[in-house]
Amino acid sequence: MVVKSKIGRKRYIIFKLNSNSIITKRDFIYTLNNLMNMYYPYRIMDPNSSENEDSNQFLNFPWVILVKNNYGLVRCHHLDKAKTIKLLCSINMIGNSKNPVKIETLGTTGTIRSARKKYLDKLILYPLNIVK
Repeated sequence: MVVKSKIGRKRYIIFKLNSNSIITKRDFIYTLNNLMNMYYPYRIMDPNSSENEDSNQFLNFPWVILVKNNYGLVRCHHLDKAKTIKLLCSINMIGNSKNPVKIETLGTTGTIRSARKKYLDKLILYPLNIVK
């Protein structure tokens, strides 16, 4: 059995945080976790059950990879891409800050490497240490 059929495909969503203050990764994760219950209702599942073999729920949650200089990268399941973008766009306050925040998605890729090449290197977040 192919690994992708068990785990599923991933998408990486690159976004910009439009805010007057610097947003930390910790604050962003805290806010994302609070909103996640709305879009990703928790279900109790038996991991040994054959009916849940195709859908490992813990793999379908958005995962924050990077938040730096008010830009970020989130990993999600390819079927939940639209739902994750909707979740990101619904964020209007982060942490305890009273400054409004607007999230603008810049793009979606299939690998972290292509996310770095297309978006993050141009924004000078960090250099990509690969041979081109």
